[in-house]
Amino acid sequence: MTESKRQELLATEIRTFTDLVNRQRAWSTAQFGETVPIDRILNHITEEVAEVKAEPGTLHNWIDIVLLAFDGAWRAGHSPKEVVQAIQDVQVRNIMREWLDTKDLLPGQPNSHKLSQAERIKKGELTEEEARLEK
Repeated sequence: MTESKRQELLATEIRTFTDLVNRQRAWSTAQFGETVPIDRILNHITEEVAEVKAEPGTLHNWIDIVLLAFDGAWRAGHSPKEVVQAIQDVQVRNIMREWLDTKDLLPGQPNSHKLSQAERIKKGELTEEEARLEK
């Protein structure tokens, strides 16, 4: 990336979250090109997760994961505006879900939401007949 491009990106005014995602996309494209295999991004996320495990209090390691997720999302075909909307949608969905009680979890076990009947059927944990009987 040229120094002039770097300065242009740094001078970009960030007023909205979408502006921030747009700047990340512009930087990533300038630095790495239009096409980067998704596996490369996923492997980088795996490396960053290892860094977070080693130093969970280091905020920059967490943010590296966020920025890599943005990069993967737009490289998978989603616009910055779609990324921001999806963040809002998933946040609302998570607020609306019922979650397992943390005191029922084993140490290190991720906290998951309770699955709907449709989700349980899809995962093979419940048959259509069993679902009808639960109602």
